[in-house]
Amino acid sequence: MKTIKYPRTLAKVENTSRRQHDLKKIRANNPGDKELLLKKSTFTYRAVHSYLFDSISKLCTEYGDQKYELPDGTIRHIVDRQDDPLETHYRSILRIETLAEFALNGHYEYYQNFLVQLYKLAAKPEKKVLPFMDEYEILTEPIRVDLVTETGDKVSEADKAKLMQLGSDIRKTKNGKDVRAKFTKERHHTGRVVLVVIEYYKPLFASLLEPNSKGGLGKNYFQCPQGFTAETKSTINI
Repeated sequence: MKTIKYPRTLAKVENTSRRQHDLKKIRANNPGDKELLLKKSTFTYRAVHSYLFDSISKLCTEYGDQKYELPDGTIRHIVDRQDDPLETHYRSILRIETLAEFALNGHYEYYQNFLVQLYKLAAKPEKKVLPFMDEYEILTEPIRVDLVTETGDKVSEADKAKLMQLGSDIRKTKNGKDVRAKFTKERHHTGRVVLVVIEYYKPLFASLLEPNSKGGLGKNYFQCPQGFTAETKSTINI
């Protein structure tokens, strides 16, 4: 079974309850942030981000040091913003099918679940309590998502909401390929979504990009199956 590196920092965050946080050390300066600290959902992570966490871990495991060239000759990391200390999130641009493949590892019976999660995060990014510095924590989004259509336009906020509703409304089927085909053919007035611009909070994934003693990348991680969420669902037949 093919495996990926999964960051221990992320795993720790996923398994920390609200009671384990010191609310006095959470930086919540924006309007409305203090209200978020009263919600249990602000302290729960994996159920909302599970497929995308798996995708990003695969991306950092296999493409963390790889680069590509833009038409104007600019060289960029696939995991971009690694050298920009002013940015809190890494940034990658992937075809939606590539992101799905990273998340599902062939289990396309869960393609709808993946898209529902993706579209929901695009339409309603959720702030969570995340590690910051000097034992302090911060309220920010673990993942930010923009969707780009075949025309090269970003999907509007209104259309993101439509896609989120579409994901919830389409009936589940036992045939993963049929589900994938139905989503692929769905269009709205700006065109079909083909690219995902995804930003992901640096402290959660930075350890996967650190040089190790073996000459590769990755520290402070554990190995897990590629597409862990989908593999787990398939094994226990949820």
